Amino acid sequence: MAYRECVRHLWNSYFLRVNWVESEWDYREYFDDISRRLFEQTVVKQVSEGSSVEQTSTGFYPTIRVVPCLGPLGLEALWGKAQGTTTEWQVIQLKSAEHEFHFIDFFDWTVERTMDHQYCRVRLTKSQELAAYLGCDFLLESPHVQFFTSS
Repeated sequence: MAYRECVRHLWNSYFLRVNWVESEWDYREYFDDISRRLFEQTVVKQVSEGSSVEQTSTGFYPTIRVVPCLGPLGLEALWGKAQGTTTEWQVIQLKSAEHEFHFIDFFDWTVERTMDHQYCRVRLTKSQELAAYLGCDFLLESPHVQFFTSS
């Protein structure tokens, strides 16, 4: 996804190198505002064909499906449920393609160093196999997913 490359470059080539007077979290907010706007004005406008595409009140894009590329043994992922301001992530093995995931954002473990957007953060909205995890967030490795849109 070109958006992923664009915001990685913006963070790594500019934001990470500027000698900010503000604290790191202040300039992280600047970056988040810019990347959100960039996402809305590029990705969302391309996939929406003029119709409105917005995040739900719980933070995912219902029209942007993320499909993991499963190998013969499935795909290792992380799942987590927010607990206040933190999320405790647990390893899980995805074994079938019947799950429905929707895009939230890209994710990295740290913001103090080079950003890679190693993971795609998604919300599980439909699954028989993982019914106990419905509504939970998952981290899928970005190179191992495909994006699809629906109206």
